[in-house]
Amino acid sequence: MDAKMKEIILNKHNTLRAKMAQGFGGFPPAQRMPTLVWDDELATVASFNARRCKFRHDNCRNTKEFKYSGQNLAMARFRGKAVNPDERAAFFLQKWFDEYRHCPKSIIAKFPFSYKGPQIGHFTLMMNDRVWKVGCSMVRYKSGKWTNLFFVCNYSMNNILGRPVYTGGKTASKCQTGQNAKFKGLCSTKEKV
Repeated sequence: MDAKMKEIILNKHNTLRAKMAQGFGGFPPAQRMPTLVWDDELATVASFNARRCKFRHDNCRNTKEFKYSGQNLAMARFRGKAVNPDERAAFFLQKWFDEYRHCPKSIIAKFPFSYKGPQIGHFTLMMNDRVWKVGCSMVRYKSGKWTNLFFVCNYSMNNILGRPVYTGGKTASKCQTGQNAKFKGLCSTKEKV
């Protein structure tokens, strides 16, 4: 993962988190949503899963620091024309976020023990206010005539059943280290959870 792609991944995550933290789409604003920062160990562990070239969550993604890490996966298959991995990473992140369209607002206050509906877990993990670090990996591999891009992001925390995805209230009112000047609505990069 080169520096350019890391920056794309962080900027896209934080732009979308800032949008949600300010009360986007009728969702409640977030009292304390940290700015995501990169974690090399989470990225390394994500690369172990990506290099298996199997579109499956792994069961071994925790690190010494993060005992309850979450994970989002995406894959694209194409023939012929090459796909730009940087653009595809941003596309995957946007697709995860777009699950907000199917997410009942009540889930933000309490992640359900049981849910039967369209996929929302990628979105809720991206917006989780207990997440402050992320590490991702992408691999390109051939399968017959197809070229595949497999994208894995590991997060410092997972969604927790029965707990809020994030705490609603006045935007950034509970940030302990101040707000981020670039990503309005998020806490500063010094905010740790």
